[in-house]
Formats: sequence, C-alpha cells, structure tokens
Amino acid sequence: MTLLEMMVVVAIIAFIAALSYPGVARGMERIRLRVAADDVAAFLSQAMSRVDRTESPIELRFVKAKATIEMAGPDMPLRTLRLPDGVALSEVYPVPEDGPQAEPSVLLLPGGAFPSLRVELSTLNAGQRSVRIDPVTGVPVIDFNHPPAAVVP
Repeated sequence: MTLLEMMVVVAIIAFIAALSYPGVARGMERIRLRVAADDVAAFLSQAMSRVDRTESPIELRFVKAKATIEMAGPDMPLRTLRLPDGVALSEVYPVPEDGPQAEPSVLLLPGGAFPSLRVELSTLNAGQRSVRIDPVTGVPVIDFNHPPAAVVP
C-alpha cells in the first residue's frame, strides 16, 4: 500500500464524516430534548408528590433566561432543575391575562386539583417537546406532537 492510497482512503473517510455530521448533531439535540422533557416530567411529579406528602404549598418558578425550573416551599430548601445546554424553556401555559412573563410561576396547593399546566421545551434544530400535567390524573405527560401553541389542553 502506498502513501497515495492511504491519503485517498483518509480523504474518503473525512468526506463521509463531514456528510454525516449534521445528522449526528441533530440526533444529539433530539436526545438532549428528550432527556430534558423526562427531567421536567420527573421534577413536576416530585413537586406534586411533595405537596401531597407534606400538605404544604409549593411554588414552581420557570426562569426562562437561565433555562431552569425552581421549586420552593415553606419547609424545604430551594431545588433547581437546570435544563441541558441548547434546550430552552419556550413557554409556560396557561399564559397570565396580562401577557407572557419572564419568570412565570405556579402555586401547587394541598388538597386541591393540580393546575392545567404545560411547559414547552425547544432546541434550535430538533424542534419542540411539551410536558403537561393531566388535570384529571395529576400525572405529567410528554407530548411529542403537541397541539398548536394557542390551544391549552
């Protein structure tokens, strides 16, 4: 095998790698988005079970600028869920009557029904995922093909 043949093989491998990179990068974003949606669903579930267990209110704050969700209550330290890099909090529904807020918050009260809450996560290239609390069962559900943004389930 000559040096020229080896260089041709390396060039072919580099060309194939360059062609496949965008697909691999988009796949990694999809994985990050799926993991973030799973983490948000688990965090919301943890908040709701803590309300039931301790019978004290908990406030959930959605900090869009930092891509974090904070959970605070009277008898607990602040807990924070940081979303993976590249995943953003697009919107939190329902939107208050006075319009979208930079840091929307939701108060979970013991003994009451859980709110009809929906959190939309997005990435630059991989699209969106929606995590909502089913108000009937109180279970977080991840929607991969969610309804249009104007409709609140």
